Amino acid sequence: MLVNFLNGASRWVENLRGEDLRGANLYGAVLRGADLSYANLRGANMRGADLRGADLYCAELCDADLCDADLRGARYSYILLMSSIQWGLVSDKLCLEMMRRDALITGVEAMSNWAKGGSCPFISVTETRAYHFDVNRSLWRKGKPQMTDRELWVELCKEKKIKI
Repeated sequence: MLVNFLNGASRWVENLRGEDLRGANLYGAVLRGADLSYANLRGANMRGADLRGADLYCAELCDADLCDADLRGARYSYILLMSSIQWGLVSDKLCLEMMRRDALITGVEAMSNWAKGGSCPFISVTETRAYHFDVNRSLWRKGKPQMTDRELWVELCKEKKIKI
């Protein structure tokens, strides 16, 4: 498969299975049908990448930027992807939804204390945040998450223009 990068460079690859692509600039790359299973794509810039039909099974995507990427037909677990991607700024609605999911780990009172200027609610728990996004303390309101995992995934993808 010929992989075309936005900077004009091209590279012929049979597959990228298990490759170490940490921090790679794959902005706008055409990776249609690529085997990226088990690849380390931690922190990779994959903004606008064409990943249609790509195999992302067990790929490390922590802090990867997939905004405007095309994932239609790609093989991946949306739960793993959703918790790996660095979402950055999200709408108020999605920010509150994800903070409420944080509260499932830390407890509502710890989140409420944090929202009032207290310490990070994750200091007192052994688990880490489930989602990577820019929080906004002023949005915090007690309550249960309102969306299913799938609904949250769809809304995040719509907001970040990720085609699924």
